[in-house]
Amino acid sequence: MDDVIGILALILFVVAPMLDKKKKKVPSGVKKKSKRRGISFRIPELRHAGESVSAPVPPETTSASDEILLQQEAELRDEAHTAAYEAQRKLEEAAARAEEEAAYERAAKLPSVQTAPQPRIEMTAAKAREAFILATILGEPKAKRHQAPSLRELSRRD
Repeated sequence: MDDVIGILALILFVVAPMLDKKKKKVPSGVKKKSKRRGISFRIPELRHAGESVSAPVPPETTSASDEILLQQEAELRDEAHTAAYEAQRKLEEAAARAEEEAAYERAAKLPSVQTAPQPRIEMTAAKAREAFILATILGEPKAKRHQAPSLRELSRRD
C-alpha cells in the first residue's frame, strides 16, 4: 500500500509537470526572446597578431592620466603645506619653551625665603622658661599623639 502511494506521488510531482508543458505559439511579426540574458561576447578577429602597431591614444586616456597627475600634485602640495605647518609649530613651541626656561632661570637667581638669612634669636633664661611653659600647655603635636611611645618615654614610666 505504501509503495503504491509512493509511486502515485512520484508520477504526480515529477511526470505530470513534464506532460503539462505546452508550446506557446508566437505570432509571426514578433521576435522570440533569447533565453540567454546578459552581455553577449564575441571573439575578436586576430588580424596582424604579433605585429607592433602604434595606435593613437584616445582622448579619454589622456584626460584620466591628467587627472591622476593633478591629484598627485595636489597631494604633494598638501603634504608640503602640512610639513611647513608642523615645522612652524615646532619653532613656536621651542621659542615658548626657551622663554619659560629663561623666566625660570631669572626666578631661580632671586633669593628665596628659605635661603634668606634669618635673624638670630638670642636665648635667655626668661625666653627658655616661657618656651617650656608654652610647650607644656600646648602639648604634643597632633601628628605625634597617636604614635607608639618612644624608648625615652618608656624609660620614664618605669
